Amino acid sequence: MTNLTNQLVKQQKEKAVTKGKETLNSIITNATKPKSDSTKTNVKEDVKAKAGELLNGFFGKKKKE
Repeated sequence: MTNLTNQLVKQQKEKAVTKGKETLNSIITNATKPKSDSTKTNVKEDVKAKAGELLNGFFGKKKKE
């Protein structure tokens, strides 16, 4: 009975180690994978649009008489 218990414990330990390695590899892969972030281009476009509006506000208006 002790031998059977030891074998079961060993199998469970091997399963846990294997699952832990897979999870760790997954985390590392996701962390090091380059991310394509579409919000960066949207922010650049928004800044460009706002800067254009600002310049038009300064230079585009007629002077008051």
